[in-house]
Formats: sequence, C-alpha cells, structure tokens
Amino acid sequence: MDLQLVLLHFSSATAEEVSELQVAVKHNFVSKVEEVLSRPQDPDLTGGSNGETPLYTASERGHAEIVQLLLEAGASKDEICGRWTRLTPLAVASREGHMAIVQMLLAAGSNEENARRDREASPLYLASLRGHVGVVRLLLHAGADKDEAFVFTYFQCDPNQCDQNHMVCSEVTSIQTPLGVASREGHTEIVRLLLAAAADSNKGAGRHDETPIYLEDIKRLLTEAMDARESDMGA
Repeated sequence: MDLQLVLLHFSSATAEEVSELQVAVKHNFVSKVEEVLSRPQDPDLTGGSNGETPLYTASERGHAEIVQLLLEAGASKDEICGRWTRLTPLAVASREGHMAIVQMLLAAGSNEENARRDREASPLYLASLRGHVGVVRLLLHAGADKDEAFVFTYFQCDPNQCDQNHMVCSEVTSIQTPLGVASREGHTEIVRLLLAAAADSNKGAGRHDETPIYLEDIKRLLTEAMDARESDMGA
C-alpha cells in the first residue's frame, strides 16, 4: 500500500477567532479548543498585546490536555512569549511546577537551551528558584546546563545619600546560578540534586561584588537534610 502525506494549510482566522481560541485555552475548555483547531486554525496566532501564544497560556496554567492538543496541531514549542516575562512554554511550565507539561514539552522536542536566549532566565533556574524538585530532576535528566547563570542589572538607591536634592543610585549587576538561588531560598533537596550533578559551587549567586556562592548556607541545608533523614529512619 502506498501512503501519501497530505499537508493541510491553516485557514485564515479573524481577530475574533484568534481570541476565541485564547479564551478557550485560558478557561480549559478542551472541546472548544478541539473544535477551533479542527478548522484547521494556526495554533500560534496570538491575541491582544501580551504576545502570549495558546501553548504558552496552557503551559502556564497547567492545562495538560490542551497542551497535548496544541502540540499535535503543530504549535511552536520554543516561541518566546510575553511583553515582560519573555519566556517559552517550557520555561513558564518549569516556573509554575507543572511536571506533566514539562515532560510533554521535553518529549515533543522542546530544547532547554532554546528556552533561554539573550539574558533570560533558564527553565532550570526558574524551577530552582520556586523549589520545584520534580521539575529540576526532569531538566537535569534532559541535560540542562546546571551552571547557566541568570544575569540582570538593576539600580540600587540610597535614600541617605543625596546629590543636590537628588537621590544617589548605582547600577548593580546580579549573577545567579540555579545552585546559588536554590541555596539562597533554602531549597535543600534542589541544592543536593545540583551538587550531585556536579554544579559549580564557585559560580554566581548574587551581586558581582558578593561571595560567588553561599557555602555556609549549603552546608547548613545539607546538614539539616541529613539530620531529617536520620530522624525518619530512626522513627
């Protein structure tokens, strides 16, 4: 039997139809999403000014069934979305701790490296920041760069220092790795996972003029974890 590949072109969509899909995705109306995609409608069309694709919205809100439908419809997995957040579906799912969706996106070929461009935070950094242990495990297993730092600049102002009635401000550059932010936030198990994966404890965890990593915090966290395990074993 000879098989032929049939490529279906997306139908043109009005602004109302684009909005219809976004609303259905936002409110987890699975059957409505199926109906719209069957037209077939381009799953990457965005409505409004925030620039969020339907896949981004579903990934952020934890709507796993809709994520699967959008992936099957050919939605772009690595599209950076949002006017302010500038994250991919994988990055926002990692930030929110949606393990099933992270698994789906990784299985569909979403690249952890593609999820971080320019100076944006990586999925591993975001999961480490929020304390999502399961997501950190998934990303490390998928080969995420455990030492990729999130670098950002901000202005720090001292109200006690004024120059001709103007507050004196200085530019500060912060360099934070997944290990650094996990230790700072007190996420013991994530610190353990990252150290077991040979994360560099000498890379950034704060301002450029700070000690690169909070070694005392790490030691304290690991000691607490070991004590807790020994207590559980003795119970």
